[in-house]
Amino acid sequence: MKKLGPFVINTIWNPAQSVTEPSLSVSGRANGSVTTVSAGARSLSITVAAGATLATTVKDSSGTVSVTNSTATNPSWTAPSGSTTGNATQITVIATKDGVSSEVSFTELISGSGGAGSYVTLKDLNLTDLTTVSAITSGSSTLQFESSDNTLAMTVTRFSGANGDVTPTNGQGILMNGGTGSGTVTASFDIDALLSSYTRADVSQHVYAVHLVVTNVVYPNSGNSDIFTGLNKGNNTTHNGGEARGFFITDDGGNGDEETRVRSNTSNSSILSTTTIKTSRVFTYILLGGAVVEVMDTSGTTPPTPAPGGGSTITVGGDSVGLNDTTPIYQGDGLNMYFGAGDKTTAKLTRILVQRFQ
Repeated sequence: MKKLGPFVINTIWNPAQSVTEPSLSVSGRANGSVTTVSAGARSLSITVAAGATLATTVKDSSGTVSVTNSTATNPSWTAPSGSTTGNATQITVIATKDGVSSEVSFTELISGSGGAGSYVTLKDLNLTDLTTVSAITSGSSTLQFESSDNTLAMTVTRFSGANGDVTPTNGQGILMNGGTGSGTVTASFDIDALLSSYTRADVSQHVYAVHLVVTNVVYPNSGNSDIFTGLNKGNNTTHNGGEARGFFITDDGGNGDEETRVRSNTSNSSILSTTTIKTSRVFTYILLGGAVVEVMDTSGTTPPTPAPGGGSTITVGGDSVGLNDTTPIYQGDGLNMYFGAGDKTTAKLTRILVQRFQ
């Protein structure tokens, strides 16, 4: 009888057997999210792939915060409050298995850490002090002030056959003229250029607020006159592109009311409210983590205390935030604030106030 052998077994590589990232989720938190919480005891509930190791780190503007059970599925820590630090914490959860890692990273804003006096002024521009120039219909301009060496970069764009214009006028402000047609004229202002520091670390640690004071709002075209206003990333100066996030407000048929919606680029929400027209108002745009926009609209000419997550504050959202994102959308590309007057709307822009929560 013939003896068989020896046998050689060849191992064939199977791509399906390659190592993949371990599953990882944090209850109530999405990667890149920004959430307002109360100061004090904080904890997480983590679900992770079997066999993976965990590491949870928490940092605030002062440095690393001590975490109990940082390698377990139930880490906890104390969210700092008061003083000029501790107004936001950055939490990072990393799971590692077979040399491959997954990450969930998010920001928690600490409500009540310092109170109403914790917003400091970074720039306060009196637009009635601008030097008068002729009506601007398009293009970029650098506006000068009469009583200071401040400057303000502005870009004007017409949409849909609009024939309106924008006129900086000393003693009055920036006159927005929606023209005689149905189109919109939009003025966009370069906000980050006004700030001495606008880094990734800065926008991650601090809430920013940009206030625009608007007076003499008139809707001549019953049921059609409108306002577009909000924030956009700095390389886009329109209300219809980039990462525009803000309000879309229209006349409600000439009866003295206006309809309020929020808007992302060219998409509007349903009507959120129908209220008496605010002829003088402050639009407040709140920037969270350099990536998420919230908006407020208050009567009068006094900027309110910004209230992230407040009862009258509306979240407009932002672009998705990827893993290990090092360029928050409204920081990496810069920050613009815009105001558009459509369908014959007229208004005066009288003040821009930029604040930061300390």
